[in-house]
Order: sequence, then structure tokens, then C-alpha cells
Amino acid sequence: MTVLFCLGERLVVTATDRGSPRLAGSATLTVIIVDLNDNSPTIPLPREVRIPENTLIGTEITLVTGNDVDSSPALSYSLQLDGSSQGKFGIHRYSGGVSLTAPLDYEDRTWYTLTVRATDSLHQTEANITILVEDVNDNAPAFTHDLYQ
Repeated sequence: MTVLFCLGERLVVTATDRGSPRLAGSATLTVIIVDLNDNSPTIPLPREVRIPENTLIGTEITLVTGNDVDSSPALSYSLQLDGSSQGKFGIHRYSGGVSLTAPLDYEDRTWYTLTVRATDSLHQTEANITILVEDVNDNAPAFTHDLYQ
């Protein structure tokens, strides 16, 4: 049996005998390669995001774009938040858009660390995003004493 040529996903195989007269037969094989979900997704992080403390609730502050070399399934995203971050941030399950879900106050907290998880239903990976809260001029000056001399 000899392989004569290969056409993309088709393979033509020809077999010849040693009889007299020589007889030959050919068959075309179709090769289908199925991608297995055998690779973990990756997240091109870590990164820092700076946002002013007066950013409006609902604003998308960053977009997480995970990568998976497997053809399927699609990635889904979630956030793992500590107690002080709980309720402040959310992530769109399929787009990876991270949004502000509650007001920030620079005077209360100047940074948050969010753990982003990307999963392809079999494998998962995590990465951190540091949110740096920028101060804005939102507090009036205050006198610390009643009397100055």
C-alpha cells in the first residue's frame, strides 16, 4: 500500500498487487480532526486600573480578555471579591467587562484587588486586577479649631 497524495483533510490511498496483470484499488479517506478541550485559558494580566472616586455606578472600568487556544467552549468570567470589595464591582459573565456597582470614596479606601476567574467549563485560571482610586475635590475645607489666634 502506498500513499499517493494528500488533499487537505482527504487522503487518497492506493494499493497494488504483484500479480500479472497488476491490479490496483484506491480509496479516499476523510480525516476529521476534533479539537479537545485540553488547554487552560489564560488572562493577560496583572494590571492596574485607575479610576476617579466620582466614577458613575454602571461604568465599565476595564475589559478582561481571556484567551483559550481550544475551539470551544466559550470562556465565562467571574470575580472573587474580599469583604471590602463585595458589592463594589461586577463582571459581565461572557464579555469580561468589569463595572462599578457601588460608589467609591478615596477617603475610605484608595485601592482594591479583584481576582478575575476565567473558565472554559473544564479548566480555569485566575489573575488579579488592582483598582487604584483617584481622589477628586469632593470635600469642602474644614477648620480644625474653633478659635485661631
